[in-house]
Amino acid sequence: MIASIRIVLTGPESCAKSTVAIRLSSSRKGTLLTEHSRDYLQPLGGVYEPQDILEMAQQHAKLMDELPGAGQVSILDTDLLTYCIWYEDKFGTAPPSLWDLWHQRMAHFYLLCFPDTPWIADPLRENPYDRHRLFQKYLRVLNSTHVNYNILTGMGAERFKRAEFFVMQFLKNQFNFNADIGVPHKHIAG
Repeated sequence: MIASIRIVLTGPESCAKSTVAIRLSSSRKGTLLTEHSRDYLQPLGGVYEPQDILEMAQQHAKLMDELPGAGQVSILDTDLLTYCIWYEDKFGTAPPSLWDLWHQRMAHFYLLCFPDTPWIADPLRENPYDRHRLFQKYLRVLNSTHVNYNILTGMGAERFKRAEFFVMQFLKNQFNFNADIGVPHKHIAG
């Protein structure tokens, strides 16, 4: 039997990652792992230091390790790649241990969200004007590591339909998986 199948929504801020992840986990009857950094940063008022990013990544890794096992589909609203890119964008070169954490837990499939959605202000968001630059960082990393991914574009229902299509094709092609059959829906708070 195949191991847990991890599908990650990734990319810059305010690109509908959370919205699509919630809908995908429901439609695929999979486990949802929400964006852990929000829970961590909320009590801090969004203020953080390099050590906070490393701590968030460690905590997120533990949550990932608790995801269901064999044959289960898990939808992740970001993964450890986000912490690597975030660290480098704000503080310079990320420690190799952070990249190692991501490499050890790489997902089976990534949906890289293109920043073609409107920016929605949020106290924890920082990058209203450079989402395209950040998107290019994600794209470079995904290309250099040769992971399975698709770029997710479109607005609202169109974006979700594309996500559904990409996930269904991935599951069918990679795992000979009947994408219409799922497991009970479960949510793990980040």
